[in-house]
Amino acid sequence: MNKRAYTEREAAAYVGLSARTLRDLRARDLEHTRRAEALEGPAWRRLGSRIRYYVEALDEYLDRAPEGGACDSKRTATSGIEALRRHRGVGSDAP
Repeated sequence: MNKRAYTEREAAAYVGLSARTLRDLRARDLEHTRRAEALEGPAWRRLGSRIRYYVEALDEYLDRAPEGGACDSKRTATSGIEALRRHRGVGSDAP
């Protein structure tokens, strides 16, 4: 019998990401949901205190991923680095 729902670790292995990346995507998607924006990561559900990812949602996430991977686009990689620097205050005039 195949599983319908995966734990965070199992889901990470399924899509080829780290569990930390899935957690980060989940946190960002909570913000996107509040602003009625499209989600970045795979859909997930909270079952009690546990987070579960359904196989269908993981497959859908993989289907919408850019071909060649996200790092294939220089603009995407650069904008991510710039966002991280802004968050940490690196290279800005912030005190």
